[in-house]
Amino acid sequence: MLRFLILLFFITTAHAATHRPHIYLKCKGTGSPTVILESGYRNDSDVWTMSLNGKPAIFPAIASFTRVCVYDRPNTIGATIKDLSRSDKIKMPRTPESVVEELHSVLLKAHVQKPYLLVGHSLGGIFIRLYAALYPHDVAGLVLVDAYPETFKSYLGHKYWQAYLTITKPAPEGLEHYNIENINFDDVTRVMENTEKNSPLPSIPLTVISRGVTADLPEQAQNILPSAAFEKAWQEGQNQLVLLSPHAKHIIAKKSQHYVQATEPELIINSIHEMVDEIRNAKRH
Repeated sequence: MLRFLILLFFITTAHAATHRPHIYLKCKGTGSPTVILESGYRNDSDVWTMSLNGKPAIFPAIASFTRVCVYDRPNTIGATIKDLSRSDKIKMPRTPESVVEELHSVLLKAHVQKPYLLVGHSLGGIFIRLYAALYPHDVAGLVLVDAYPETFKSYLGHKYWQAYLTITKPAPEGLEHYNIENINFDDVTRVMENTEKNSPLPSIPLTVISRGVTADLPEQAQNILPSAAFEKAWQEGQNQLVLLSPHAKHIIAKKSQHYVQATEPELIINSIHEMVDEIRNAKRH
């Protein structure tokens, strides 16, 4: 009986160790490179597929000239608190490395054609840069959309960084009991700093799209994090992202706050289209 219980425990443990959550993935269009759209912190893929304010939706627009894929990270949310991630929920918090490995596994399992042109918004910019560092032969180009810069912490300074951490932790109202995506921003900063030091960005096309309108901070930030200090640190970080490549293009979204997808999606679509053409032309030669 004891041997049976030990064997049963081993089988159950082994099964649990190999179990992977179901991840929602949607692809459309044909052509190479394949564009992979990575959302920001706690956002599901709806930020790329929705048409907002009469603007073109980014996902179908890209599908008109090449293959494009979106996916939901676990425990993320959509436009409303009722729109929860279509992927299985997992334990939180998680690490930036686990996000990258999850995406890599999903793309392999779905046989998504390489090379990839990775597009990352906000914290998604860190994830696609880590992906490019870990799998440089799979990545043909990067587009960073008002992406989180790892230098943000140092530019903010200790006092305001602690304030920033305070406002990033709470779940949105109405989702206090939902195990929403939770990633330690100190870990994100450290991991990206070490990665950039040890595995600099490969020599691939890079476009940095930065907001041109000061972002509205949440109400709870108003007394602990001055908007001017926040914006100055963010913009200095954007300038550092441009320095990742001597051939980087820097585009200012003059009408946009943080969600450029909502207000100037054409900037993102055109940037991706230009990079797709650049990658295709380089392949021919």
